[in-house]
Amino acid sequence: MTRKQAFLGGNTRGSQRPWLCQYRAAAFLICSLMSNSGANTMGCMRYMLIALLAGLVSGCYLEVGGCSGNVCFAVSEQTCDGHHCATPSLRCENPQLIRQRMAEIVSEARAQARRCGASSFPQADRVYWNDQLADAAQRHADDMARHNFLSHTGSDGSTAWQRAEEAGYEPRRLLENIGGGDETASAIMNAWLGSPDHCANLMDNRVTDIGAACVHDPRSDFQTYWSLLLATDDQ
Repeated sequence: MTRKQAFLGGNTRGSQRPWLCQYRAAAFLICSLMSNSGANTMGCMRYMLIALLAGLVSGCYLEVGGCSGNVCFAVSEQTCDGHHCATPSLRCENPQLIRQRMAEIVSEARAQARRCGASSFPQADRVYWNDQLADAAQRHADDMARHNFLSHTGSDGSTAWQRAEEAGYEPRRLLENIGGGDETASAIMNAWLGSPDHCANLMDNRVTDIGAACVHDPRSDFQTYWSLLLATDDQ
C-alpha cells in the first residue's frame, strides 16, 4: 500500500505513470515464473534490473498479494493464473486510542531538539488535545476518504482555518498535516517526522492544542486518511 503525506501549504506528489508500474509488476512476474521453471537466472536478473529502473523512474510502489499456487505480484488488484490477487487491507486504529495517545506522541516528539531537513528546532512545549480541533480534523479526514483525495482544501472548497472556525475554535495560528496509508498514530507520526515540512509543523513551539482523526474507506486509494491540526487559539 502506498503512503502519502502533505503539509499545510505544500504540494503532494505528482501523478504516477501506471504503465511503468505495470511493466515493473510484469517483469517481477516473469522473473518468478522463470525461477519456478528452472530457467537461467541471468535472464531473471535482467528482467529484475529493468523492472527496478522502471520503478525508480515512475516513483511507483509494488504491492504484493497472495495467489493460490504461484506468487502474484500486482500493482493493484488483478488476477494471476485465474486466481484473485488480494491487496493488503488497512484500517484505522480505534478512535479512542487516537484520542488518548496522539497528544502524548506529539508531545514526546517535541520533548527533544530535532532536525527537520535543513532546519534545526529546539525542544518544544507539550501540546493538549482539543475536541473542537478533533471535530474539524474528523470532518476533513472523512471528506478525503469519502471522496478519495488528499489535499488541504476540502471537497466543498473549505480551508483548514475555516473548518476549525466552524467547529468552534478561533485560531490565532493553525497548521495542518495530512496523510494516507498508515493505520496507527505512531506510524503516521513516524512518517511525518521523516518529512521536513511535516516535522517542522510538529516542532512549532507557537502551537499549544491539537486534534486528529483517521477515517477508513476500503474503496479509496489509500484506505486510511489522517488529518492533524496544531493550533493556538485567539484568547
